[in-house]
Amino acid sequence: MERKDFQNEMEYFNRVEGIIRSKLEKLYEDSPLLRERVRQERKEMWEDNRHLIRDFDDVVFLNTQEAIVNLAEKQVEWNSLEIQRLTKMEKSPYFGRVDFEDSLTGEADSVYIGIYSLVKEESQDIVVVDWRAPISSMFYQFDVGPAWYQVRDYRNEVEITGKRQYKIEDGHFLSMYDTDSSMYDDILGEVLSKHADHSLKVIIGSIQKEQNQAIRCDTKRSCLIYGLAGSGKTSIGLHRLAYVLYCNRDTIKSENILILSNNSIFASYISTILPDLGEKPAQTRVFADLLEASMERGMEIEDYYSQLKAMESGFSEERIKWMKIKYSAGLLQLIILRHFLSGYLKSGIGERLRHQRRKCRSPRRKCRHPRRECR
Repeated sequence: MERKDFQNEMEYFNRVEGIIRSKLEKLYEDSPLLRERVRQERKEMWEDNRHLIRDFDDVVFLNTQEAIVNLAEKQVEWNSLEIQRLTKMEKSPYFGRVDFEDSLTGEADSVYIGIYSLVKEESQDIVVVDWRAPISSMFYQFDVGPAWYQVRDYRNEVEITGKRQYKIEDGHFLSMYDTDSSMYDDILGEVLSKHADHSLKVIIGSIQKEQNQAIRCDTKRSCLIYGLAGSGKTSIGLHRLAYVLYCNRDTIKSENILILSNNSIFASYISTILPDLGEKPAQTRVFADLLEASMERGMEIEDYYSQLKAMESGFSEERIKWMKIKYSAGLLQLIILRHFLSGYLKSGIGERLRHQRRKCRSPRRKCRHPRRECR
């Protein structure tokens, strides 16, 4: 790697760090002013409030005052969230870069990919792109060569000329290297072994191609993620949740999400992942607690730990048989098969299949038999 190339990278890194620090200074300066504004708005709302509603004008006045207070409170909340995001970003502003040329115009461009987007306010230049943005998908999905990314209904054809990965920790530029898909297994292994502690960690810098497909699949459909123990199912599922929230900012909020877990230890284990990805925490509930709340009086729930204790002391043969079915790969395969057949039979192929099964001699589209006879 040429020395000039390294110098250019260091200049860009210092530029990004400077933008982040500048934004943080401004946010810290605004923080007490915003809080004071909330206090003043609440005070004015109380002092000017019409405690006795006499007519429609009083209703309009109260609604206006409430809207002003809510807006001030949201500004404080946004300020606090932005400080948290930029503080994390200052430690590691980006982890990857993609160089590409537009297939139509031949124009060359580069994008740096990080955990959040970063925009320089004066020029509105995007210096770092959020890993969930459409253009960032190329980093995970393609090697050097022909590639594409889709924004809404438009597909952009490009030629990737280079991919680079960075190691930046605690605000220090440690290393960089050009990457290809063959390196991702080693990178992912390093990330997982490094983060093997009591909470799930962000792995956006080491997502593999198949994992990226699961994260970015159609957000309007159900997505079933399955695999061997330790293969990253939970991590990919929560990264997908962050992606869904990113793509549906106007309709879905973190507080609208409920994550069901089998025990409180697991709930604690996954509790930090969404905040680390820049989203508010989602609601979490243990499935047994949810079930207990909806059960009739006199019925009891055997929690996870009681079940384990009972297994050690010995179950009846019949119960052991059903537990083996519940935790078997065969049950998962059956669920997947039923999900596939449900979609298959609802498709046009399924209609033709049902039509032929009745041995109707007329073409399906020209058949005039009652629906219940040949379909």
